[in-house]
Amino acid sequence: MKKVVLLILLFFNFSLYSQEVNDKEIGGEVFKFVFADIKSLHREVFLEDKYSVLNKEMYLIYENRLQRFFYLKKMSLEKGEKLRLLSEVSLLNKVNPNLEYEKDLFDVRKFNPLKYGFMFYENYDQYFQVDGTDYIILLKAYKK
Repeated sequence: MKKVVLLILLFFNFSLYSQEVNDKEIGGEVFKFVFADIKSLHREVFLEDKYSVLNKEMYLIYENRLQRFFYLKKMSLEKGEKLRLLSEVSLLNKVNPNLEYEKDLFDVRKFNPLKYGFMFYENYDQYFQVDGTDYIILLKAYKK
């Protein structure tokens, strides 16, 4: 519990002074996404659906969300500490019913945040634990 409180205070402290968070502020192993892969991430979720075309505007929205708000960190929680699980976030599988939640061995390189219904524009930081792992997802608060 102490680690979660410390983590929340740490992120809150930095969010008061900066919208952006860098690796040094979070500490530890922070994973960033390669944005050349946005097209393949989008294709996995929306296939070739004519109503879900990845145009320039949508590409920039995804890029902005992943660059400014989305962080993935490996961190052990103390026994008994609980965060909202990734499996509790809605899966956007209406177009591609073959999408599944992360299970078995979680691979950071294959993780697709676009397949989850994350609420990117909340005014508070959100934390999620990838089920059965030490990976924590942080969605930074949206600030106007």
